[in-house]
Amino acid sequence: MRMTWWNRIGLLFAVGFFIAAGYFYREAIRTRDRFAGMPVRIPLSHAPVGAETPEFVAKGGRYYDIEIRQHGAVFEPRENKVLWVVSEQGHLVANGDSTRDQGRDGDDLVVGSFRPEHDGHYKVRVTFRNPVDTSIESASELIVIPDVGERDDVGMGAGILEFAAGVCGFVGLTALTFAVTGIITQRKVVRQEASAVNRG
Repeated sequence: MRMTWWNRIGLLFAVGFFIAAGYFYREAIRTRDRFAGMPVRIPLSHAPVGAETPEFVAKGGRYYDIEIRQHGAVFEPRENKVLWVVSEQGHLVANGDSTRDQGRDGDDLVVGSFRPEHDGHYKVRVTFRNPVDTSIESASELIVIPDVGERDDVGMGAGILEFAAGVCGFVGLTALTFAVTGIITQRKVVRQEASAVNRG
């Protein structure tokens, strides 16, 4: 039994939309993978004078914030004067200190930000000009995280791609349902015609 053109078109549409759904979903995963391994964090209770993050991958052209997550502790970056240095394989990339008004990211204090020129492996070293009281700062930690604007853009972009994948998957499933229904109906008609011929 040969399929009708409508059934063939339905199957082609279904396959096409399934491929599109897979493509959009893959791109959504890739978009979210831009922040894989983030945030990088180190507890400040073990580093009253200074600390260095483990090596992490940062994307060129994107902004990253250096923040202190207080977890209820009291931390005044202007009084403690946090100095920070970003390096790549021992070479200086950016530096600054917390005496500049950096603002907040939710409840976290932003003590600095940097924007690497290219993809690479980086480290952030912080030094406290006035030693930190570990009894007060025992819950605090330093984090390196993409800028909130970057996070919003990636979240929105990934969300749009996931929505497109869902729509394509739904349309593909609908087209496949119609195609399969048409094939089943066609087979019934052929069987009925063959049965009528045999009875005649």
